[in-house]
Parts: sequence; structure tokens; C-alpha cells
Amino acid sequence: MRRLMALFQNNGLAAVRNRPRPLDGKLLLIRPKIASKAGARVDGDPMNGWGPLAAEGVTLRWMEGTHGQMLQKPWLDRLADNMRCWLDRINECGDAGPALGP
Repeated sequence: MRRLMALFQNNGLAAVRNRPRPLDGKLLLIRPKIASKAGARVDGDPMNGWGPLAAEGVTLRWMEGTHGQMLQKPWLDRLADNMRCWLDRINECGDAGPALGP
């Protein structure tokens, strides 16, 4: 039980202390249409605070379901489609975007 409580405490501290650094590029933000406590949100800001962090802007996409459902079928397929479409568009413009692997 102590290990579990330490895990919760460390996760809470990480969430409070996290300060994302700006990115010289574009971001894709995919949000669920159904709000839940599982997903973070900044009231009144559809970009959830990500807007000022991307020098080349943020593309916002909404999808059906909740935050927790996004990684379950059939929503997972829709999530992958959104990501694939966005990456394909970036590549068509000659901008490969951020490196995705080695």
C-alpha cells in the first residue's frame, strides 16, 4: 500500500511541477467530445494550454468518446486515422515535422 501511495504522490508532484517547453514546430491536439475527469482540461481554452507552446501552431481535432475510450477500439482506429491524416498533410507540405524515432 505504501508503494501505491508513493506512486500517487509522485504522479501528483510530476503533474504540478511539469512545465512544458515551447516547440519549434507544429502540434496535433486530439480531444474527446465527452469530457471526463480522466482527461486534463483548461476551462475556457479548447487548446488546453498548448496554444502558446507550438511556434507553428496547434491543429485541434475533436473525436467521439471519452479520454479513457480513445485508446480502445473502435475509438483507437479513429485516433490513428486523425494522426495519420495530420502527418500526411505535413509531409505533403515538405515539412516532416518532429523526429518520431531514431
